[in-house]
Amino acid sequence: VKGSALKSRFQFVEARYGSAGVERLLGALPPEDRDLYAAGILVSQWYPFETFVRVLATIDSLFGNGDLSLCIDMARHAADVNLTTLYRFFYRIGSVNFILGMAARLWRAHYDAGELVIHGGERMATLQIVDWPAPERAHCLSVMGLATGIAAPAAPSSRRSPAALRTRLARGAVRCAHQEGRRPHR
Repeated sequence: VKGSALKSRFQFVEARYGSAGVERLLGALPPEDRDLYAAGILVSQWYPFETFVRVLATIDSLFGNGDLSLCIDMARHAADVNLTTLYRFFYRIGSVNFILGMAARLWRAHYDAGELVIHGGERMATLQIVDWPAPERAHCLSVMGLATGIAAPAAPSSRRSPAALRTRLARGAVRCAHQEGRRPHR
């Protein structure tokens, strides 16, 4: 994964739990992950996916409920800190489907495997990670959080459904899926 994804998770811990939280995280990580952090995580460099997943799981186990749901908040934070001003402009004027389509086109800028496929309708978009060699629930939830984080400016909260309508990752599957959008009014 790109360093921007990894670095933003440490920034999340710093913002929410302070420097003591970062120290607590580092103490819980294996030496090779601590060494990467100590060397300075470069946003443009590639890092092992396994490291990314370990960092996500460790943050959730230390500061969350142990169910990986904190991965969603971490990814929303990543969307906020990693979006440039130019992207923010497009996110404000574009539709949810346009924005998620843009995210799918940028997939390879952040991952060296798999593909993010968007199936859109008028009120709902389904995201699927396909051809991913090692599916992990933490990663799937992170993609979901990123999608809801980047789609938020284009979907006023008064019209949006709950952020997570459905996310699934079957054990042994090579994809995870998430639906984003708004439910029809009844």
